[in-house]
Parts: sequence; C-alpha cells; structure tokens
Amino acid sequence: MGLKENLKKYREARGLTLEYVAGHVGVSRQTVQKYESGVVTNIPSDKIEIMANIYGTTPSILMGWENESNIQKTDDTIVMLPVIGRVSAGNGCYAVEDIERYEPVPSSAISYGENQFLLRISGDSMYPIISDGDLVLIREQSSVDSGSIAVAIVDNEDGVIKYVDYDKEWIDLRSANHNYPTRHFQGEDVLRVRIVGLARQISRKL
Repeated sequence: MGLKENLKKYREARGLTLEYVAGHVGVSRQTVQKYESGVVTNIPSDKIEIMANIYGTTPSILMGWENESNIQKTDDTIVMLPVIGRVSAGNGCYAVEDIERYEPVPSSAISYGENQFLLRISGDSMYPIISDGDLVLIREQSSVDSGSIAVAIVDNEDGVIKYVDYDKEWIDLRSANHNYPTRHFQGEDVLRVRIVGLARQISRKL
C-alpha cells in the first residue's frame, strides 16, 4: 500500500474522525481528505510524523517503506496521545500549539472514536491523589457524574482539575488538598462552570 491508502487505513482502524486528525495535525478536515485521496502528495514530513504518532505506527510504515511484519509487537498496542500543560478556554479543550509532545499509552486504556489527551499537572491542589508533574488521561466530555475528578473551566479562564460535586441548583469544585478552599457556585452562577473532560487515569512520573 502507498501513503494515501495507509493514511485512510490506519485512521479508520483507530476509529478516528477526519475532524479529530485535522485538529491534531493543525490542518483542515478537507486537507486530511486530500491527503487520503492523493490529491495532495507533498505532505510535510512533520505532518506525517504527527499522524503516525496518532495512529500508533511509524512514518516509514505510513509511507509504505516498511512492513508491519518487521515491527516487534507486544500483547497491547500503543497509541500516541498529545500531552498539554493547559486546557484552553477557547474552542475545544486545547489548541494544536499547546501540544508539548506525544506520549505512548496502551490502547486498552483509551476508547476509540473519542477525543482524549494527557494533561500535565502543575501544582498541588489535588495532592495526594494527583501530584505536581503527573500526567492525567482526560476524555473530552461536557458532563460527569457527581464526585468525579474532571477538568472544568470557570469564567472562560484556563481549565482546572478538581472533584466535581453537584445537585440541581449548585456545583462545587473541590480540591483533594484541604489547604485549598472549595469553590461553590449556586443558582445562576452554575452557568459560570463548564465541564470539558473526565479524568480516567493517572500516570506518575518517578
């Protein structure tokens, strides 16, 4: 298979949408379609590398220069997820320029077809559950169960990761570290809070 066939094959095998890939690569949905149809053949090498990371493969395999049979496989495949240091308050959870690097994650830890990323934690407000420097796997979603650890945006500022407790007329953003007071929102102030993702897994760097 050539590059265009491999791009479509690996994207569909991961269950990823054109929009998802476009957002991570930093191009439009139409451009990704042109990559896959062969309309655009001179794809920049950095774009190919990003797509290979997203698809859990290598640039040489995408290009058709190397066979998967030549790659040593493990029991669990690896997916490369973007690592960010902040959740933006704009459209979506983060911008492409916010990506610091990509990190390998076992495919068993994620759900295909859903937007997921790794958030690098700064600070100790969630200590001892989450420590400064930890990576937290976040699944993008606009609601969570009460008591969940989630990323929330308040007043269109950058996101914070907290316990989210709520009832019909109030919502609390609660830190695990008792040195940080709970932020309580009642009545109309609840609308100041927007949930953007659920914490699914914590990776502690030793």
